[in-house]
Amino acid sequence: MAPQFYEILFSIIGFLFVLMLGIIGYFLKQQIKAIENLELCTNSLDKTVSLLQSNQHNFSKQCAFNHKTIDHTLDHFNVRISDNTEKINEHSEAIATLKAVRNIKTIKQ
Repeated sequence: MAPQFYEILFSIIGFLFVLMLGIIGYFLKQQIKAIENLELCTNSLDKTVSLLQSNQHNFSKQCAFNHKTIDHTLDHFNVRISDNTEKINEHSEAIATLKAVRNIKTIKQ
């Protein structure tokens, strides 16, 4: 074969090789951009998750405090209700005694 044929063949092969390297480089560049975007999104999500965990922890503390306050208030009102129930029972007994005395007086008259 003639040396010119090899020269043309190597030129075509070289051109195709450079073209393929360019295509591969283009897709690698696109892949690198996609990975960088994913890294930014991952960092942003990590920050969001840590913020949400912090908010949840603070909410948990506030919720526990509110529950203690409500329990204390309910206990206080339970004591007051018990005291009032005892007073109502005492008054009911006194009223019954007064009615009985009144009935006895009306019977005697």
